[in-house]
Amino acid sequence: MTTAVEAKQKPGKTKEREQDGVKADHAMQMQVDTPLAELVTRAEKAYAAYMYAQQEVSRAYKVCYEETEKAYKETEQEADMTYSQVLSSAGRERQIAEKQAEESYRRALEKASEAYQIKVAQALEARNTKVKEAWKATKEVMEQSWSIFQGNGHTD
Repeated sequence: MTTAVEAKQKPGKTKEREQDGVKADHAMQMQVDTPLAELVTRAEKAYAAYMYAQQEVSRAYKVCYEETEKAYKETEQEADMTYSQVLSSAGRERQIAEKQAEESYRRALEKASEAYQIKVAQALEARNTKVKEAWKATKEVMEQSWSIFQGNGHTD
């Protein structure tokens, strides 16, 4: 915007003055916009800080998740290893117990067989003794009966 006084001045200087006016308008606009621009700049910085903080939180969650997952896998692996060791140990203990039980059973069978053989031998001996005694008694009775039948009549 040029004033009437400026228009009457020399024509070469008008362009210069118009440019000076534009610069002045721009400087004036910058002064008016400066608090707004400063506010926008601060808001942009705050937003950038917020985005950075959000990324940091995201990274922290990811690290926490990875550490938790790693701890879980390590615990699971330790539990599996402990289970495997206990299972293996229990298997060995079972085999030992079975062998001991089999050995005890075998010894018990042997003792039972020995006791059976002893009882059978004793029973056979008792039977044979009684049969001998009965035969002896039968023989004596028959001899006496024969002797009486033949007329000897004597009984000793």
